[in-house]
Amino acid sequence: MLKQFELIDYDVWGNQKDGYNVNQAFHTHQYYNIDTELDDKLLVKQLKSQKLIKKGIHFKSIEIDGDDMVIYFSYKGKPEFELRLI
Repeated sequence: MLKQFELIDYDVWGNQKDGYNVNQAFHTHQYYNIDTELDDKLLVKQLKSQKLIKKGIHFKSIEIDGDDMVIYFSYKGKPEFELRLI
């Protein structure tokens, strides 16, 4: 089922050794239609096709946590962005 999400970008502080904190989250007003019934691997493929995830990033290097409301993305422990259901 397709649902519309907004890309929320992060200002992140910290480092890999000490950990990361999201200092601020920004509404980008960029919207994406995402099939929320896909498994994580197919979701990543869909997000790559929409250019949300770079082609060089592999599924095993991305952490995705989420439900139907928010999908969180981090890369090697660093929060990258989120997609919020609108």
